[in-house]
Amino acid sequence: ALARKHGFTLAGFRSFERALTPEEIAGIRERAARRLAGKT
Repeated sequence: ALARKHGFTLAGFRSFERALTPEEIAGIRERAARRLAGKT
C-alpha cells in the first residue's frame, strides 16, 4: 500500500539487458508447464 501510494512499480522482466515481452513470458511458461507435465 505504501509503495502504491508513492507511485512505485516493479520493473519488467529482462534477459541479457533486453526487456521480455508478455508473449515471450507466456511462451516460457508454456514450455515450463509442458516439461513439468511430462515428469511424474
